[in-house]
Amino acid sequence: MTGACLRVGGVNAETEALRVQEPRPPRVAVVHWGSTGGGPLFHLHLAGAVAVAAPHRTVVCSSASSDQRARYAVLQVPHQSVDLPSDLPRSPRGWLGVIRAVARVRRFLQRQHVDVVVIAMESPHLFLLAPFLRGRRRRVVFGLHDPDFHPGERSMVKVAARFMTIASSDGLLTWSHAAEVVLRKKLQSSKMACFSTVHGAYGRPAAQPRTLDANARVTLGFFGRIQPYKGVGMLLSAFQELSAATVDKYRLVIYGEGELPVDPDPATIGDVELYNRWIADSEVPSLLRGIDIMVLPYLEASQSGVLALALAAGVPSVATPVGGLREQIEDSGAGVVAEAVSPGALADAVQRLAMNPDGYRSLSAAALNSAAGAYSWERVAVDVDAVARSVHSRPAASLLTRLRAATLLSRRRPT
Repeated sequence: MTGACLRVGGVNAETEALRVQEPRPPRVAVVHWGSTGGGPLFHLHLAGAVAVAAPHRTVVCSSASSDQRARYAVLQVPHQSVDLPSDLPRSPRGWLGVIRAVARVRRFLQRQHVDVVVIAMESPHLFLLAPFLRGRRRRVVFGLHDPDFHPGERSMVKVAARFMTIASSDGLLTWSHAAEVVLRKKLQSSKMACFSTVHGAYGRPAAQPRTLDANARVTLGFFGRIQPYKGVGMLLSAFQELSAATVDKYRLVIYGEGELPVDPDPATIGDVELYNRWIADSEVPSLLRGIDIMVLPYLEASQSGVLALALAAGVPSVATPVGGLREQIEDSGAGVVAEAVSPGALADAVQRLAMNPDGYRSLSAAALNSAAGAYSWERVAVDVDAVARSVHSRPAASLLTRLRAATLLSRRRPT
């Protein structure tokens, strides 16, 4: 019969033929061996999302000293934690422990029949572990958060770890499109596969958007490790401008550990509260509740985990127009991007947001919608699965490709 399709067991025969030809979906290991800070938190959310999306073909590897170790149990997928030193060993006994840990990881990947290893984030241990993650048919995808080291973060150990990891990878995954653009530019004509997704929002989205009284005092917040590239000095200068223009309208709260700028000296500025220490995860929810506007005064950035926290809490943000921050703010609709990287432009952006209660509520609602949609971990899991399938289906990257990419991405940036 012309145009008819044969059905086999109730299934279209053409569809059945496509299923037979379709390659087996890869079994994926989501790995990270950092102990504290943003790395383990990011890994936990990424691994959790991938595990929920594909529980029967996901495994997880982490550090036994991870500050998120108690939360891995809820993932309900095969999980291996290994005991690794926080720094490179300084004794033969320490090196022996590392060798044993490497052997354990390799055996675990083999026993679990892992096809693709997704490295969630850089860590010093990758200097030793990365070369052993590959297998004859096993591919590696390296999640590279920053194509360039931030000022002051470059070290011999970090450069060696990055070089070894890229030299062992078949694909590179960034967490913003802006970072992928920088990555491709640095790679020049390299054949290394590059992909991008978004940085998922941390936490369950709040039930209701926030509101702001135009006549009320506004609390500006900075959260995160205090490092030169994060522009705390520029934030303090912007706050001085705001305070001079509108007395008693704003207060600034700075949460985070690190060396504070000396000019301007925050101790000499009124209405500034400093919590210059490590902030525990348990403190973050109350911290976010006390902030009306999250300010990201960065001098450079690929993307921001702090903005990912603000999204789920429904806290509108103001950010400088650098790297992936503009992309995160504009794509999520969750804040205002300053016109320039300067104290005056940052102060103007804060003022525009604080004086527009209706706009503030709309931005908060957009943040919550994005946290549940375009910036959800469910979306990230779909993207990561597509990356794993792509890398799994193509030939392994050649040694020349991997070494060239590792060399290009480990170079010191031009001054």
